[in-house]
Amino acid sequence: MGQVTASVGGVGDVLGLGEVQELLAAHEATTKPTLALMWRYYRNPMALSRSGEMQRYDMGQRVGLPTRLIGRHDSGIDDRSRSREIVIENDIAWRIHTMVDFMFGKPVRLLSTARDEEDRERIERMLDAIWEGAGGVSLLQEMALLGHVYGHVDLVLRVDEGRLRALAGTADGLDPWFVRESVGIEVIEPTRGVPVVREGDWRELDGYVIHAGVEAPGEGARRGPIGEWLESWKRGRHPHPSPLPGGEGARHRLEAGPTGSGVTEVLSATGRRVFVDGELVE
Repeated sequence: MGQVTASVGGVGDVLGLGEVQELLAAHEATTKPTLALMWRYYRNPMALSRSGEMQRYDMGQRVGLPTRLIGRHDSGIDDRSRSREIVIENDIAWRIHTMVDFMFGKPVRLLSTARDEEDRERIERMLDAIWEGAGGVSLLQEMALLGHVYGHVDLVLRVDEGRLRALAGTADGLDPWFVRESVGIEVIEPTRGVPVVREGDWRELDGYVIHAGVEAPGEGARRGPIGEWLESWKRGRHPHPSPLPGGEGARHRLEAGPTGSGVTEVLSATGRRVFVDGELVE
């Protein structure tokens, strides 16, 4: 998806703001159009278009048809009407749905390899509660769907360390249904996730950028934890960030523009930053 060299003095001492902007711009210009094409092939949406004085319905998979079907009409070799309509059966979607149902038609159980039986049972109960709290089978099916369409899918594990520390040593800390409130699993669509591969080792990440742009009218984008946080911040429940001392506000700001609009979360091994419309807020 994207690869940059680690820098010093940036966000979390890993990603500089210029690098984040560069990553988002490359993702917007190069990666997202390809992902959009894959999604149109899966969904095969139908839209009304105009060709000259005629109107016709075009479908998402039409671009993959041979020229003899969608090219210029030549009455000398084809005496069929110019107004012929191409109908496409979306077998891509039903094949994917069938595979998703086959793979994850029932829950998947995570097993612990701990030697102590009591520890093993406790760990398995915790894992089961956390996974079910994140969606259970629905989460697995969403992962399978996005993986089939885009070729891969990313997961982000969000842990409330303060809450977990408060639960440690208490009776509630042994209850998996209390613990699961401190651990969340979020599916990140490739359209909004940009992994930053470590230079020299593609198996390691130096960071991960999650960007949710401004929602287009009628788009109905899925709202995750970041979207919910943004809504609460905009409604005033989250205090507006105070100006950073020493003129840091100017340095910790993304450039305005398409890639700077919306919410951008930058994750690394040493820190986390959140930008709203280019302004550092967390």
